[in-house]
Amino acid sequence: MPGYISVDAYNEKADIIAPANNTGFQNNSVDKIFCSHMLEHIDRSELDITLKHWHSILKPGGKIIILVPNAIVYLQEWIDSYNKDDWKHLENWGTRWIMGFEGKGTGMYHTNLFTVETLIRLFKKNKFIIKSCSVQETRVKNKSHFEYRNNGDIECIVKK
Repeated sequence: MPGYISVDAYNEKADIIAPANNTGFQNNSVDKIFCSHMLEHIDRSELDITLKHWHSILKPGGKIIILVPNAIVYLQEWIDSYNKDDWKHLENWGTRWIMGFEGKGTGMYHTNLFTVETLIRLFKKNKFIIKSCSVQETRVKNKSHFEYRNNGDIECIVKK
């Protein structure tokens, strides 16, 4: 993304190859963090450590924009498919959205599921100010291998 420095622990094309909880940025040096469909891949034991790191590197008033899959939608789809014996969703999208994408490399499994409420609690616990947090359309509409849903993502915007 133009204007951003990409940080990724697993993608060799990133500007900085580092884990999200130790990016190498100095305290109070970052204006904005944009995190799209990555937080669900961070191990539960690392979530608070990661958010504390992000809080420390953000400048006062700096913000984070987070997009994550809406767990309620995908869990409900999986349950509904299971009850209908719709194996397409059980074996494909439903399970993949819940568990992550096997065979795509290290770091591609989901280790967390989020709802609007769990994200708000997580950010408040880590001393962020919630500006907004709501259900949104799926991040890419009909342009990739992701199936579009009008409520498939959650977007949270928080400030330090």
